[in-house]
Amino acid sequence: MRMLSRRMAKTIRVVHTHLTIAMAVASGNPQSPSFETKLFALQSTPDGQILFNGKKKRAVFIGRAPELKASDIHINDMTGTVSEEHGYFIVKDGTFYYYDNKSTNGTWVKRKKDPWGKGQLMHSGPGEPAKKVRLDIQKPRDFALGELDEETHQLSGRPAVPVVKFTATASEEIQEPALLSAAEMMVTIQSPEGPLQLTYLLEVFSGNYLSLWSVRTSNSVELSTKHAIQVGRGVTIRDLLIPHNERTTGVSTIHGEFAADDGLLFYRDLNSTNGSWVDDDRVQSGKSVPLANGFHKIGLSKTSEGVHPVLIEMNVKKKAAIDKKLPIPAEFRKAA
Repeated sequence: MRMLSRRMAKTIRVVHTHLTIAMAVASGNPQSPSFETKLFALQSTPDGQILFNGKKKRAVFIGRAPELKASDIHINDMTGTVSEEHGYFIVKDGTFYYYDNKSTNGTWVKRKKDPWGKGQLMHSGPGEPAKKVRLDIQKPRDFALGELDEETHQLSGRPAVPVVKFTATASEEIQEPALLSAAEMMVTIQSPEGPLQLTYLLEVFSGNYLSLWSVRTSNSVELSTKHAIQVGRGVTIRDLLIPHNERTTGVSTIHGEFAADDGLLFYRDLNSTNGSWVDDDRVQSGKSVPLANGFHKIGLSKTSEGVHPVLIEMNVKKKAAIDKKLPIPAEFRKAA
């Protein structure tokens, strides 16, 4: 097996966007309410999820439903002004958005009602100055007497009715993870026209980040940097996408994934229909198998003749090893 032997790594910059929500809930007598202020911290992740209370989620809901107490932002509102699942936060391209979830009384952003399904930008995104956005879960005529101080996170004045107000403040944290190891990968895909071979480089960084490169004759393209690289016929073009043909039908839409833990690379079968094999041993469905330094073979599915429609041959090296400029085959040399 001929593999790429030159390090193609670069220093990656991972941008985490932090969203701090200061929420004040008015309760009691509408003419003389009391207020409870809480802070909530949300953080974006490279794979487009939100880290909240130590767990990653695709969306964080806000509302008064009892089931939101354990994992989302729960509002103790006994007046019924707030819907059970009033709205939710998501991350798109590293940027936080808020969506109203067809609530009964609506969400008002800067005194303008948020149309359901449109989404409100919480900040400008990586590399741009952070913005402060106030969202009011109430009707516009109700908040003339109450304002949320963005510095002290306290309400002043006396609203005419119980309301919920919160301020979203965005900030950014830039990390430069250290390169720990890399895996040179030759992917052989069976097809009616003959085997197709594709070459990749999978780098492992501190913080359990993976960076996937597509290695070509003329140049190399960085596909993605995130916590898991999926493999299958239906994954994104930023993952290890397997072309669909009559020979690869046994490969699942999302067959497996590569991930890292404490700098060590793993392969996990994601409950595939026809299974995965690592070094000729079948992988238990849902189980992660460590890929130590050295050569490994990963087979996706298997025909009755014992042939893997997709065979991933890889050489995992420590940083010191991939820094060495070893001779490389001519077809893998980058054009000058």
